[in-house]
Amino acid sequence: MDKNKGWIKLYRSIEDHWLWQTEKFNYQSAWIDLLIMVNHEPRKIHISNEIIEIKPGQRWTSIRQLAQRWRWSEKKVLSFLNLLQSDGMIYKDSTSKGTLLTIVNYWDFQGHGNTNDNTKYNTKETQDTTQVTTQITDKQECKNDKRMNKNEKESKGGFWQ
Repeated sequence: MDKNKGWIKLYRSIEDHWLWQTEKFNYQSAWIDLLIMVNHEPRKIHISNEIIEIKPGQRWTSIRQLAQRWRWSEKKVLSFLNLLQSDGMIYKDSTSKGTLLTIVNYWDFQGHGNTNDNTKYNTKETQDTTQVTTQITDKQECKNDKRMNKNEKESKGGFWQ
């Protein structure tokens, strides 16, 4: 299997970890931060007497907010976002009220959904099925880990030896 294929789960709570908060962001961590920040389900927000629907894979923000978050200058943030847009990784729609960022092919990063339409999201039924499958898999892995640990202890004559 090619090590560069597939995907990993990355929980949004990573941004609460001290490793995420101690240094200025580089391009790689800023890209991952964008993936973490975007919505994973539709959401409505209120901006200047307007209701705007933010779809999965999108984030309403500002260049100033990103500069503070990443500890960069606003010029560097704008340059980075323009670079991502020129490479087809994001779409950036800036207005005087803020900036709407859209991750292109968002569902490719999520491992499900129709990758031709990044505005689609899982139905409740699909989410429930995925949750049940994950719970079953987690229980099986836990049992397997316990069996392996027990066998290792027995073969080594105890845990601490």
